[in-house]
Amino acid sequence: MLLQEIKQGESKILEFKEMLPSDSKKYVKTVIAFSNCLGGRIIIGVNNTNNEIVGIDPDLDVFTMMDNIANAIADNTSHQQSRRSKLRV
Repeated sequence: MLLQEIKQGESKILEFKEMLPSDSKKYVKTVIAFSNCLGGRIIIGVNNTNNEIVGIDPDLDVFTMMDNIANAIADNTSHQQSRRSKLRV
Protein backbone atom coordinates (compact mmCIF):
# COMPACT_ATOMS: atom_id res chain seq x y z
CA MET A 1 0.00 0.00 0.00
CA LEU A 2 2.77 2.48 0.88
CA LEU A 3 4.50 1.92 -2.46
CA GLN A 4 1.25 2.66 -4.30
CA GLU A 5 0.80 5.86 -2.30
CA ILE A 6 4.35 6.96 -3.16
CA LYS A 7 3.72 6.32 -6.86
CA GLN A 8 0.56 8.47 -6.69
CA GLY A 9 2.57 11.37 -5.27
CA GLU A 10 2.02 13.93 -2.57
CA SER A 11 -1.45 14.85 -1.43
CA LYS A 12 -3.24 16.75 1.32
CA ILE A 13 -2.26 13.99 3.75
CA LEU A 14 1.09 12.83 2.33
CA GLU A 15 4.33 14.77 1.93
CA PHE A 16 7.76 13.62 0.80
CA LYS A 17 11.16 14.86 1.91
CA GLU A 18 14.23 13.66 0.05
CA MET A 19 16.26 14.21 3.20
CA LEU A 20 15.50 15.45 6.67
CA PRO A 21 15.87 19.26 6.63
CA SER A 22 18.49 20.56 9.04
CA ASP A 23 15.99 23.23 10.10
CA SER A 24 13.29 21.29 11.96
CA LYS A 25 10.78 24.10 11.43
CA LYS A 26 10.52 23.00 7.79
CA TYR A 27 8.86 19.71 8.77
CA VAL A 28 7.29 20.72 12.09
CA LYS A 29 5.10 23.21 10.19
CA THR A 30 3.83 20.32 8.08
CA VAL A 31 3.18 18.20 11.17
CA ILE A 32 1.15 21.06 12.67
CA ALA A 33 -0.79 21.54 9.43
CA PHE A 34 -1.59 17.82 9.26
CA SER A 35 -2.61 17.84 12.91
CA ASN A 36 -4.97 20.75 12.38
CA CYS A 37 -6.73 18.99 9.51
CA LEU A 38 -7.18 15.34 8.60
CA GLY A 39 -3.81 14.12 9.84
CA GLY A 40 -1.10 12.97 7.47
CA ARG A 41 2.28 11.42 6.91
CA ILE A 42 5.72 12.72 6.01
CA ILE A 43 7.96 10.18 4.33
CA ILE A 44 11.68 10.87 4.34
CA GLY A 45 13.78 9.38 1.55
CA VAL A 46 11.44 10.11 -1.37
CA ASN A 47 12.06 12.81 -3.99
CA ASN A 48 9.01 15.08 -4.05
CA THR A 49 9.33 16.05 -7.72
CA ASN A 50 9.42 12.61 -9.33
CA ASN A 51 8.29 10.33 -6.44
CA GLU A 52 11.54 8.35 -6.68
CA ILE A 53 12.54 6.44 -3.56
CA VAL A 54 16.08 7.61 -2.84
CA GLY A 55 16.42 6.29 0.71
CA ILE A 56 18.45 7.95 3.41
CA ASP A 57 22.18 8.25 3.95
CA PRO A 58 23.34 4.83 5.21
CA ASP A 59 25.87 6.56 7.49
CA LEU A 60 23.07 8.23 9.47
CA ASP A 61 21.97 6.66 12.73
CA VAL A 62 18.25 6.14 12.08
CA PHE A 63 17.37 5.88 15.76
CA THR A 64 19.10 9.18 16.56
CA MET A 65 17.32 10.79 13.62
CA MET A 66 13.98 9.47 14.85
CA ASP A 67 14.69 10.79 18.36
CA ASN A 68 15.64 14.20 16.94
CA ILE A 69 12.41 14.32 14.92
CA ALA A 70 10.30 13.35 17.92
CA ASN A 71 12.04 15.94 20.09
CA ALA A 72 11.59 18.70 17.50
CA ILE A 73 7.88 17.91 17.23
CA ALA A 74 7.46 17.71 21.01
CA ASP A 75 9.32 20.99 21.52
CA ASN A 76 7.12 22.83 19.01
CA THR A 77 3.67 21.29 19.48
CA SER A 78 1.34 20.11 22.18
CA HIS A 79 0.99 16.36 22.69
CA GLN A 80 -2.59 16.42 21.39
CA GLN A 81 -1.50 17.86 18.03
CA SER A 82 1.44 15.57 17.36
CA ARG A 83 -0.53 12.32 17.87
CA ARG A 84 -2.47 12.71 14.60
CA SER A 85 0.56 12.93 12.32
CA LYS A 86 2.99 10.18 11.41
CA LEU A 87 6.50 10.48 10.10
CA ARG A 88 8.20 7.57 8.38
CA VAL A 89 11.88 7.17 7.68
